[in-house]
Amino acid sequence: MQKNPFDTFGIPISYIVDLKTLHDKFVALQAKHHPDSTSGDINTSLNITTSYNILKDDIKRGDAILDIYKIDQNKLDLPHDFFEDILLKTEQMLLMDIADAEKLLQETYEQLKEFKNINDGNVKHFAINFIKYKYIQRAFTNTHDT
Repeated sequence: MQKNPFDTFGIPISYIVDLKTLHDKFVALQAKHHPDSTSGDINTSLNITTSYNILKDDIKRGDAILDIYKIDQNKLDLPHDFFEDILLKTEQMLLMDIADAEKLLQETYEQLKEFKNINDGNVKHFAINFIKYKYIQRAFTNTHDT
């Protein structure tokens, strides 16, 4: 069974992850647990690799946080203007050059930086902002595929 990826690296559940520190921990853990080492174990090594791949990707990391808190993204009670806001931003992206569209995407991402520590009190607020980011990122990819 896949372990909580944050627990694998001994870091708090947070959307903001220092990728350099994460990489350093990954290398250290693999040096200890890789099957080629004397104390290695393939299952532990696979868990470390899977956890690393989740945490280094902003979408997979957000999805993992929602899974940890058992939030079903398809059943979340979203604000009444949620899709209106996404539609507006998507329409804006269609009319923008790639640099301006990247700025709009970055602004949406910046809202997620307030979630340095996620807990029961703020996880729903995180979920709404994260899902919005996923939609906006998908719109960016679909409208400015390079």
